[in-house]
Amino acid sequence: MPARPRNTSAVEPKHITLATYRDSMAALESRYPQKTLVFWTMPPQTTGSDNTLRGAFNQQIRAYCKNNNRPLFDIADIESHTSSGSAVIESGDEGLEMAYFRH
Repeated sequence: MPARPRNTSAVEPKHITLATYRDSMAALESRYPQKTLVFWTMPPQTTGSDNTLRGAFNQQIRAYCKNNNRPLFDIADIESHTSSGSAVIESGDEGLEMAYFRH
């Protein structure tokens, strides 16, 4: 079986800034003015130091959307809570609720 191609479109938190994200969304809004574009947060991960970067980025996106009346799909908030509403915190950051991976 051939090796799977590397996903070069994946966004890593260390490679994106609020300005980059905001400007990309603005360009899409200009190109498609009849559409409502929805911002989203980066989902938490189960391991790795990127969760701190993701958390910081997510806080910036939340603040930007709130201050600019932009729609936000906060996947990080959803995935970092149990079904009973308790927050999942790992090393001080939003953690990933593992129940989402149980079948």
